[in-house]
Amino acid sequence: HRECYEGHIGLRCALCGEIIQGQYIQDAWGDIYHATHLNVEPRCRYCGRFLAAATDGGQTYSDGRIVCGICIKTAVNDIDEAELICLQIADKLASYGIEIKLKDLKISLIDSREMAEINHAGLADPLGYTYYEETTYMLGLMKERRLRVWLLNGMPEKQFISAAAHELMHVWIYRNSTAAFDMNDLMCEGSCSYASYLILKDDSSPEAPYYLRELIENNDPIYGEGLRKVKSWLDNSDISDWLKYLIENKNPPW
Repeated sequence: HRECYEGHIGLRCALCGEIIQGQYIQDAWGDIYHATHLNVEPRCRYCGRFLAAATDGGQTYSDGRIVCGICIKTAVNDIDEAELICLQIADKLASYGIEIKLKDLKISLIDSREMAEINHAGLADPLGYTYYEETTYMLGLMKERRLRVWLLNGMPEKQFISAAAHELMHVWIYRNSTAAFDMNDLMCEGSCSYASYLILKDDSSPEAPYYLRELIENNDPIYGEGLRKVKSWLDNSDISDWLKYLIENKNPPW
């Protein structure tokens, strides 16, 4: 009976609630939608969900980012919270031998418009940026190093963790590698994304696998391919070997 089918069996669109006839799409979270909604209705910048009742709606940030209600619930907007998360990331990375001291590191939260102004990597939608400056004086006998990290505000916690781990690995490279300023982009960005991978792979939350997959399947020729190259190399090596290689080399071993 039509009433039984529509009430108990037929697939319903998670966005409009109507019975789905014909083609439909399923997102990474298992929700099903009419295919006609794709590229028409707004979707969350971070988790990719349509803004619907299931996501408690959502909102548009002042810089234009569309974020669903689920991601907003864990959004990192407070600098004290951001610094605490960075400390936790540093502790986790230290367990892999990646020692990063945060005492003299300036960390700031900014919106996407500010990020676009300071970003020099040419990324269309950067999540973070690390700035390093080294000044030499007294005929080269003394060096002063300044490091600063900017992270995008309003990111859901797991996305923030991924982005922060990436930038903290940049900090490690700047502080430890003799080739930090002219390191191969694939090796540098791939290594930083691998730090994000290390943090997320041990995270048992339901959101972590999504962001982990986003890292590994990233089609960017530098960030995504760099991570896959580094990961493939590390599948047959130890992290300590990887760190030693980063300290001494600017070109990748593959």
